[in-house]
Amino acid sequence: MDPISRRNRGRRHILQLVTAAAALLPPLLFGSCASSDQNTAILWTNQPEFAAYAETFNAQQDRYRVLLVYKANPAVDIATTSERPDLVVGEYLRSQRVRRSFSSLNGLIGAQKIDPASFYAEALKTGRWGGDQLLLPVSFDLPAVMFRKGAVPAGDDSFFVSLPELKKLAKPFNKEENGSYVQLGFSPHWSGDFLYSFARLSGADFREDANGKPVWNAAALNGALEAVHTWIDESNGGSEADTAFKDRYVYEPPEVLLAQHRIEFAYVDATSYFQTAESKRQDLDFRWIAADGRVPVLENMVFAGIPSRARHRRAAEAFLTWFFQRKTQAKLLEENRLKQITTFGISDGFSALSTVNELDMPHQYPQLIGHLPTDFNLLFPPALPRNWRQIKDEVVKPWLVAAAGTKEPSASLEEQIKSWLLQQGD
Repeated sequence: MDPISRRNRGRRHILQLVTAAAALLPPLLFGSCASSDQNTAILWTNQPEFAAYAETFNAQQDRYRVLLVYKANPAVDIATTSERPDLVVGEYLRSQRVRRSFSSLNGLIGAQKIDPASFYAEALKTGRWGGDQLLLPVSFDLPAVMFRKGAVPAGDDSFFVSLPELKKLAKPFNKEENGSYVQLGFSPHWSGDFLYSFARLSGADFREDANGKPVWNAAALNGALEAVHTWIDESNGGSEADTAFKDRYVYEPPEVLLAQHRIEFAYVDATSYFQTAESKRQDLDFRWIAADGRVPVLENMVFAGIPSRARHRRAAEAFLTWFFQRKTQAKLLEENRLKQITTFGISDGFSALSTVNELDMPHQYPQLIGHLPTDFNLLFPPALPRNWRQIKDEVVKPWLVAAAGTKEPSASLEEQIKSWLLQQGD
């Protein structure tokens, strides 16, 4: 199982606990509150970390309150119901069918409220349309490869690794016994998440069209698969040998395979890497996957917004203004450390506030020192359909894994996505 899939399963478990506790949240958060309901903002989210953030906000002042309501997919819920919360925090809120549900946050943007200079400039732009800041970026994640220290030459002090460099570094580790591989440096076929990042770096450009449907560069996607097949043929003895190794060994967690010297590199995202126990990371290092010095930010960026018909806007604005301050996020990071909460960073990712990542995150995660990319190095994704998370997990990644393992024709990705959408009634 991909480390990202294992981590998401863990987060889903946390979300289930949040859901089960939802009935307890009002007395926990508001039992001693003397404020009127007009000062209470309802927050829809699938980010379990915001339960702790809301609790901290409520404890620090007594004018406003935030009440969290769990929604499995806020992007779908806000676009398909007449209900209106006061705040929404979640992924894929930038879809055009979703973002029209939000109101302008222009009045909050300014040095005395939410300072735009605190953000990665390109990240902030991703939440802006027609001159209006409809959404504020909360957090994002990055793709990487992890490896045992020493696998990358000592003189290489870059925090990037390109796909050609990864291919070159991995091949010398390969070892055969009795006609079968017992060690493989790396294979693109091991991870649907790696294949998806490979496709993005190759120009597949997954995005939504004018009707909110998924589209991509088919020629670039086919080119990526051809490059994967070439990689496997040239480095790993062909598809049959590569698949045999995968079936025999690649069922253990990647950190275990690395410790066993079974593999040399493994795909991981930043969140999964830093959620791995420190005792298992002490002999590991990592590099961001990049092309031309640009790291593709993963598409599950978390955003926050205020719906256009929010009834308690002042409370919602107060929470956002409080949250998007460096001193606030530094405190939240410290609370995670003191409480030994395993969540990474801010809402399980890097903060969209560059100052937090540069000045505060390294105190919590010393391995980030010398590894932090700049705004110039980050390539933020385009808007995608509101249900892209499910499409990617249930259709795109399985299709990529199947296509990487064979050169035989199969049902096209377009056909499979169309079939999935029909089954969903979309």
